[in-house]
Amino acid sequence: MSYLDDNLPDFSAAASSGVNAGQLVSAGASLMGGIGAYMEGKEKQEADEYNANIALMKGTFDVEQLGLEESSMLATQRAVYARAGVEMSGSPLDVALSTATQFEYSKQVANFNAQSQANMDEYEGKVAAQQGEFGLATGILGAVGKLI
Repeated sequence: MSYLDDNLPDFSAAASSGVNAGQLVSAGASLMGGIGAYMEGKEKQEADEYNANIALMKGTFDVEQLGLEESSMLATQRAVYARAGVEMSGSPLDVALSTATQFEYSKQVANFNAQSQANMDEYEGKVAAQQGEFGLATGILGAVGKLI
């Protein structure tokens, strides 16, 4: 059972109590506006949740791409050092460690950014859903007010 099913006003009593057709039409319009706001909020929430999932997938992809770039870069560095007859100790090792550290930092930043975007999208979706519920309540109250 949805929010709408539990909170729609009963217009049958109003119709039998001398409420004119204009009032019923006006009340119906207010109610329909509220229902529209509710549905719009729910649709926005679903879109924002979808966007949150996309942000997380993009973040995962970005981290994987950085991991591949890191592996390639470190392999290239090792190959260049080996070809030059340099041992992987001292400065060459420091360079490789610095490269790995920089890539790890970039992966953490990409992951953080993706998570932050997903959190923002989810928050915006919840706000949109609440605004839709407020719009529905306003529509219901407006409809009842026009009948009184």
